Amino acid sequence: MLVAAFYKPIYGPSFSKDVYDYVVEHSKAYVSVNIIKEVHRTLREKLKFSVQDTEYFLSLIQQKTNLSEISTHHPNLLKETGLRDPNDLRVLELAINVDANFILTWDKDLLVLNQVNVTKIMTPRIFWTTLGF
Repeated sequence: MLVAAFYKPIYGPSFSKDVYDYVVEHSKAYVSVNIIKEVHRTLREKLKFSVQDTEYFLSLIQQKTNLSEISTHHPNLLKETGLRDPNDLRVLELAINVDANFILTWDKDLLVLNQVNVTKIMTPRIFWTTLGF
């Protein structure tokens, strides 16, 4: 969702940005060093952002989120959840470590899980709807 929040579609406003702004203003949002690295890679390599734009967007993310390291790894989490993409394990571990209420994502490999421990996994659209918007 972080990438979608800062990647303005050509034909309209970014819905993910509205959700991101709401979350960081009304709650606590967490990222890890690994997630920041993944956002950086996606912005530069997939979306071809300039170095300057990438650094700007990363600074915005870091200003409004809490940086948390994954202090406890969960070696059986991949098997227990049936997670299809092992690269998403760091997102789940971060959520568990910070006792997150939600993971907001467009990632289908995470969305199929629906919930891990107490953390509900949903799209930004569903989250927005549950708030009554």
